[in-house]
Amino acid sequence: MAISLLVLLVPVLLLIGGYQIISGRTQPLPTDPEEALAAGERAGIAVVAPEGLGEDWVPISAVFQREPAATVRIGYVTPSGDSLQLLQTLAPADQVLTRELPEPRQPGGEIELGGVTWQQYRGGAGQQAVVWLEPDRTVVVYGTAAIPELHTFAAALR
Repeated sequence: MAISLLVLLVPVLLLIGGYQIISGRTQPLPTDPEEALAAGERAGIAVVAPEGLGEDWVPISAVFQREPAATVRIGYVTPSGDSLQLLQTLAPADQVLTRELPEPRQPGGEIELGGVTWQQYRGGAGQQAVVWLEPDRTVVVYGTAAIPELHTFAAALR
């Protein structure tokens, strides 16, 4: 039975992959994060967005959620094809890091990016993060992107 399913699955995957290539859908589909950012501002988050990055930084998801604390989450594909997320929330940093960054979480010291002091973290599953701590919000840039891309993105936040 497993062989029969495998024989059916391979042609289906080839058809789907071929269709994606023929239709030109080999690049990520961008989304506009403005609605999520505006919702975050209305909820009291002093939101930031990247400025001056090229078109090869593609926002692919944007979500605002009210619970457990007002949070704006925007996913990006980096120029190298890796992923990162920009998370802005009213939740305390320790809760955010526990929820978002897999164990083992290891602090990596401070770094100045774009005139802001960020805390660096390394998490499990190849995750890296930089965290901007303020009394009224927490901003986290994290994902599997390489450290230089993470730093470039964080430095562009205004």
